[in-house]
Amino acid sequence: MKNTTLRSSLALLCGAILSACGGSDGSLQIAGSINGYTKTGLQLINNGNGETLDVATGAVNFNFTRQVSVDDNFDVQIKNQPANAKCVATNNQGKANVYNAYSVVITCTNTPRTLGGKVADLTTDGLVVANGSDTIAVPRGATSFVFPRTVGDGSNYGISVLSQPTGQTCTIPAATSTGNITGGDRLDAVTVSCVNTSSGQ
Repeated sequence: MKNTTLRSSLALLCGAILSACGGSDGSLQIAGSINGYTKTGLQLINNGNGETLDVATGAVNFNFTRQVSVDDNFDVQIKNQPANAKCVATNNQGKANVYNAYSVVITCTNTPRTLGGKVADLTTDGLVVANGSDTIAVPRGATSFVFPRTVGDGSNYGISVLSQPTGQTCTIPAATSTGNITGGDRLDAVTVSCVNTSSGQ
């Protein structure tokens, strides 16, 4: 009698858990979270049942609309990558149950871009150019520079002269010192123009 009562209680408990989680047969929803998605064009597919899902720009989670049953196979993959970014899926395969159907994670990284500029009339050492915390020392005679760190496609930049070279003053026109890097590298984002100071210091 005790065993029968115990089995009945366990069955009711399991049923309650599955019901609370949407986990009875045919009522599991394949879902998950999205990190770093700022572009457009991401499309997911559940190869387990062939359903595709277009993901809205800026989304931080997703839900496939076609529900699956316990023990149905699911396999969430990236069908179409967003423009200028790459997304990968983790925790994305298995047999559906209340523990894993909601735990798919999509992580997106914008395509890295190289940022740099031109230099005119630099005749001495000491020039340091900055983009935020990323800096580069530009040697005398240089006609261009490239920042050591790449930036993600779609990122804003703000380039400034951090340190002046000896005996010269270098400037960047305010109108071109800031911008957005999209669709490719920007090796001519700004032109740093240098002139000799009157004191010659």
